[in-house]
Amino acid sequence: MRRVRASVHRFSQQRSGYNEPPGISWLVLISLTFALAGTAPAATAPTLSEKEMGDAEFIYFDRCSGCHGALRKGATGPNIADEAMLKKSLGELETTIFEGTDAGMPGWGRTGELTAEESALMARYVQIPAPTPPEMGLKAMKATHKLYVPVADRPSKPQHKRDIENYFGVILRDVGQGAIIDGDTKELVSIHETGHAVHIFRASATGRYFYTIGRDGKVTLMVSKNASDRWLIRALLGRSAMGFALLVFAFLIPNLATANGQHAFVGYQKCRTCHKKEAIGNQFGVWLESRHAKAYETLGTDKAKKWGAEVGVDNPQTDDRCIKCHSTAHGIPDERVSRKFDRTAGVQCESCHGAGKDYKKKRIMMDREKALEKGLIIPTAELCTGCHNDESPAWDEKAYTLADGSTAGFDFEQAVEKIAHPVPEGYDPAATGEAD
Repeated sequence: MRRVRASVHRFSQQRSGYNEPPGISWLVLISLTFALAGTAPAATAPTLSEKEMGDAEFIYFDRCSGCHGALRKGATGPNIADEAMLKKSLGELETTIFEGTDAGMPGWGRTGELTAEESALMARYVQIPAPTPPEMGLKAMKATHKLYVPVADRPSKPQHKRDIENYFGVILRDVGQGAIIDGDTKELVSIHETGHAVHIFRASATGRYFYTIGRDGKVTLMVSKNASDRWLIRALLGRSAMGFALLVFAFLIPNLATANGQHAFVGYQKCRTCHKKEAIGNQFGVWLESRHAKAYETLGTDKAKKWGAEVGVDNPQTDDRCIKCHSTAHGIPDERVSRKFDRTAGVQCESCHGAGKDYKKKRIMMDREKALEKGLIIPTAELCTGCHNDESPAWDEKAYTLADGSTAGFDFEQAVEKIAHPVPEGYDPAATGEAD
């Protein structure tokens, strides 16, 4: 509206020497003409040159996608897909982008972030279909995974006397950094390089780690030691990280996903107490005879050592690349595992069903909904393929024959059948004297 008023003002000055006809002023007619033109919806989508498209894509990614989403379907901000924006005029859109709204959208022009020309460009850009960001498959994501500090090399005790529960994380958006502040002393503890336009900057449940996710899809797990900048794990999740949650990359970086959970590991011994009984299905016995129970042990075989040597692994039983899928609670700090927990007991119950300290009691286990709230996990194909994939030297693309006659390296339904350990139908703990 500012531009319309300015244009009308200039035009009326030019015509000030003319006599107005009776009945209606020229100024009113001109104002109506401009007003109608400015509010009329666009009939067709505008066109952008290759340069304009490149400029608009950069501006949208840098300033808009954080609230409206990569595909403009809305997140914190509303849906601004082209179908909806074509119902608005370019004038309306330019004004909104330049001036902002009372609902919380910044006035990019008023703040000096965008020029009037750039605001006009973005008004046209949102009236054309949103470009689809390039996708990254799980294999491509894993290829970006980089472990900077192995678990064995991380400190086992605090390296300073600061109160980590009173740390604050501050996102330094435009320089791609995150700062950690000591809430007690108000001192700057450290500054870390992160992804672009970080949206998530959080501490783990124990406070030992920090992790960030940038708008560019880069996730970083880090530890702060007084005033040092130290990455532990970095990986790229895609070209845009809007909507990513921990569950999305739990299978990409198992250490990161589990290290930030709120539940502790108790070990197969606690599960055995109830699940060794025939009345409930002897799930412990099934596990004990399975390859899962012997997973860590197999890393000590000559075959495993041969495979390891081919990829530069000296000892498969100590190398993170191997034990992350052949042991339970790998990478979890000692304070989150029970004193008697055996990390060499293979892939135990909690690898598939979640850390059990908070759901192990029978009265909770008998209430599925409550058990799920306390950390119980129902295994899925996605969980299994976090380890059963072509990164393993034992991977066999023809291991399973599917219903249509084709083959696959892994088939969830058939794999589950091999290790099935259900509770017998009709099991009643009260009838067997096992109720709490």
